[in-house]
Amino acid sequence: YFLAGLNLFGIIANLGILISVLRLGFKSGNLTNRGIVTGFPYNIVRHPDYSMQIFYIILTTIPLYIIPEINAYGKFMITVTTLAWIYIYYLRAITEERHLIKDPEYQEYVLKVKSRFIPNIF
Repeated sequence: YFLAGLNLFGIIANLGILISVLRLGFKSGNLTNRGIVTGFPYNIVRHPDYSMQIFYIILTTIPLYIIPEINAYGKFMITVTTLAWIYIYYLRAITEERHLIKDPEYQEYVLKVKSRFIPNIF
């Protein structure tokens, strides 16, 4: 049941990624500001695509901890690698916001949607 639950959450994460990317449409792809998207799911968090990708990375890493053939060093390296990927997505979000914050429309959006990744938390 545990792995089935992880699979279900993985499907949910992939759907979240898909919705986020489709919602951006042609406005994504590089650091040029092609307009602000404020509808779902961007009305919940400012970076839903990155949030769901981080969630997916964590979900796909969890089963590796229960494989008995992976020793403590291997699990440590899995943890370090996972944290590195999470940090990379965090840095991508910060970099995007540094470019977008110059736009008055994005400044208003930041005041309305305060959370970058996790609603009402972070």
